[in-house]
Amino acid sequence: MTHGITESDATFSVREMPWMGLLNGQVNVLSENPTRREAQELVHNWEPVTEPLYRKVPTISEDGDLSVEYVESQTGVGVLRSDNGAELATVSPTFTLITHEEMYDVGEEIAKIAGGRFETGGSLFGGKKVWLALALDEPIVIANDPHGTTLPFFVLQNAHDATGAFRGQATFIRPVCANTTKQADLDASARGTEFHFRHSVNVKTRVDEAVGALAGWRKSIEEWTLLMNSLTEVKVTKEGALAFLDRLLPYPPEHLISVRTRNNVERDRGDWMTAFNSITNEGITDSAYGLVQVTSEWSEHYRRAHNAETRFNRAMLTRNDAMTGVVKLAREAALV
Repeated sequence: MTHGITESDATFSVREMPWMGLLNGQVNVLSENPTRREAQELVHNWEPVTEPLYRKVPTISEDGDLSVEYVESQTGVGVLRSDNGAELATVSPTFTLITHEEMYDVGEEIAKIAGGRFETGGSLFGGKKVWLALALDEPIVIANDPHGTTLPFFVLQNAHDATGAFRGQATFIRPVCANTTKQADLDASARGTEFHFRHSVNVKTRVDEAVGALAGWRKSIEEWTLLMNSLTEVKVTKEGALAFLDRLLPYPPEHLISVRTRNNVERDRGDWMTAFNSITNEGITDSAYGLVQVTSEWSEHYRRAHNAETRFNRAMLTRNDAMTGVVKLAREAALV
């Protein structure tokens, strides 16, 4: 399945049931943040291990007899799970495994230095990929928005099948599956807050690298917060909000519009108004910031999708055309 959780995978999530629910694997929903050992025992209670691979080499004796011997491969080794022996990958003999113990060592040190709690974690695709996410004690607050507090995360990801580096990411994405770990990749990459740990260094050096990367992330967050706070000061009238909607979801020219198209536009506009009148817009109705938040709410939760996974992919993994230029339209609405 797209979310990547198989029957041999386990995940944990604090307080919130992940979006995919109990589709596969063991999903542990915890009432409070676990300790390092509690989290590790729940979802990472095995390690990746290597074992030699052998190739079959036929030989012919002087008498013409065919025999076979098995010779250890010099070009590849197998990566297995230590608990059930499941094969994860064949990798180069020079590939350096990062153990779960090492991943938690880094996570624990970052939690101490930057302030944070273990929030989600697990394995994907039978253990080929793993992640651990910390909720940082640095909530982002948007002034004048009663629902504007956002919790940032620091995510550690690793691939035991050599398809990805051991990496750290400062992000707003709360990872719970393959889709959201991919979105953490995209979000951190776009913000310039992803970095790859060097495999040949110790835990302290890795932690120092992570803390250095957090400094750059905080700068990007400051810029984002300034933008959002500035939008709360840009006042918009009811007429301006309707003008914004007209530009966001316009009707095609009368001579080109079909009954079906008109109905679709009216449906989308009605859904946008539902979001406009929802708790999302409470306390921010008369601002450009409110228009941006309402449009985000509509696009991710109201806009039609074939199924829940399609909606998630459109909102989180692909470029969302409906959100392009929304800030510009919101500012222009203030001029009406």
